[in-house]
Amino acid sequence: LVFIYNLIKSHLDKIKMNLGTLKAFGLSNKKVINIYLKIIVSFFLRASAAAGIMALFYYGVQIFILKSERFSLFNLYILLSWIFIFLMIYFMSKRLLNKVLMKTPGDLIYNRA
Repeated sequence: LVFIYNLIKSHLDKIKMNLGTLKAFGLSNKKVINIYLKIIVSFFLRASAAAGIMALFYYGVQIFILKSERFSLFNLYILLSWIFIFLMIYFMSKRLLNKVLMKTPGDLIYNRA
């Protein structure tokens, strides 16, 4: 979560000028936040799907080739952890976006503090 927080924060710092331009042309904060949250959620779901496919592959290898069942893929704790991480990323991203978009378009475009 710390890595993702810093990644999103540094990305928003790099695109402040673009966000300021969008605000200057009349795009509301709510619309910008919705667009970026959709992108972030999409990346998270794609990464989760890829990880799930790899975990299923490993689970299949372990059961059919190694004849072992030590790896538990279907577990309530895994689901709860995934939900917790998803919610943390969602609310953390929303908070960061709100913090950046509170500034005026001029402050964002000209990188004023």
